[in-house]
Amino acid sequence: MHTFAYRVRVGPFVHLASTFLAFIKPALRRGLLPCLVFAAGLIATPAHAGTTYAFDGGKVMSCSNKAKVYTCDSVALPQWDDKMVIGDGYTVNVSSDVVFGYNHGLAMSGTARLTSSGNIDLTGLNPANLAVTGGSFEAGKAFSVAGPNQMKADVTAGSLSLGTGPTFQITGTMVSRGAVAINSGATVVGSVSGTAITTNSPFRVTGNVTASDTLLIASHSTIEGTVVGNTSITINSPATLNKSVTSQGPIMIGSGANIGGVVKGTTITADSPVTLNSDVIATTRFTLGSESTVNGNITAPEVELYASSSRIGGNVS
Repeated sequence: MHTFAYRVRVGPFVHLASTFLAFIKPALRRGLLPCLVFAAGLIATPAHAGTTYAFDGGKVMSCSNKAKVYTCDSVALPQWDDKMVIGDGYTVNVSSDVVFGYNHGLAMSGTARLTSSGNIDLTGLNPANLAVTGGSFEAGKAFSVAGPNQMKADVTAGSLSLGTGPTFQITGTMVSRGAVAINSGATVVGSVSGTAITTNSPFRVTGNVTASDTLLIASHSTIEGTVVGNTSITINSPATLNKSVTSQGPIMIGSGANIGGVVKGTTITADSPVTLNSDVIATTRFTLGSESTVNGNITAPEVELYASSSRIGGNVS
């Protein structure tokens, strides 16, 4: 039998391979090869740093820019940790849904504006990555944001879903062409308007609440402005409404409610006990539960007072 020896010239790689083998032989003897492979993988795969897409005058994605207004087919952020920043005075108009993932980021300030012909969904965004200190949103369909978040922006949308969590707060004017849901723990520093408005306990609105259809006010809620529910208003117990309550339909007032302004509707029913600190005007009928107080006048074609411990500070006509 003959033994043949081949010599292959591979240049400097021979020395590199020899050095590598000399390095890993002790590791092979100690059974540490898997650790070396894992470490090599970490070295070979650098950590990804997210891209910040700044809409402040420069070229961004495939969007066009004219007179500080960007027009985009989409602003879907390609990487899991990318960020979107809209500068003061700039508008970004998007002709598709705008949805953020948990590790994405959004920053707006001044008069920055983000609009979409579809939905704007901020509910999946990590609150730590949301920095909206000014500006406005407009969604052709739904606008939704969860909590805990604190943000400052006016919002106009086809429908609104505002926040959860005791630290959720949005400062601005909320306008919906459709339904509005104010979720548990939400605070709106401003006014809210829409068609049907529903709320979850507890919540707080510092401005006016106006529903062109029905209005449902959850218990343990506070509304500091005027309240209007065109079709009907239901106030669950207890609730504090500091100003007037007006409806073209019936008003149901749950026990423990405290209303500071005039209450006006068709049929007004107040469970026991409630405190009404101004006039009550019912175009059909007013019913007042026991242990309740009315500190103003009552005007209605029919008035029913339960016998037990009710007090009326004004006149009944």
